[in-house]
Amino acid sequence: MTTRDDLLLDDDGVPVLTDVVPADAEPGDVPDNKLVAMSVEDVIQTILTSHSFRHQLDEISSSVTRQVREQLEQLLRPAIEQAITEALDDSSLSGESIRQQLETELPAIISRQLREIGVSSNN
Repeated sequence: MTTRDDLLLDDDGVPVLTDVVPADAEPGDVPDNKLVAMSVEDVIQTILTSHSFRHQLDEISSSVTRQVREQLEQLLRPAIEQAITEALDDSSLSGESIRQQLETELPAIISRQLREIGVSSNN
């Protein structure tokens, strides 16, 4: 038998149980485990308020936020590029009128693009 990171393994690499509780053991005979004495609600609250759980939740939320932002950028990029191209195609427009045209048209273009990908404007 070998050990890896304080875990006893058999010859096939399967962890070996070392704190086995006999089938006929009474509930009071179980080794000290603070979770055993806690209610389900208390266990859930302990998990939800633990630092490691909060850290994992923060990582997941950051990752999802980043992915959503990247997807929206990819989906909206063609519409925004099209609006800019259309504004610049009319070379007689000044910089100020191009800005005004973009300010006027971009909300409609973005709204149309979001509807095409299934995002409701009521959200």
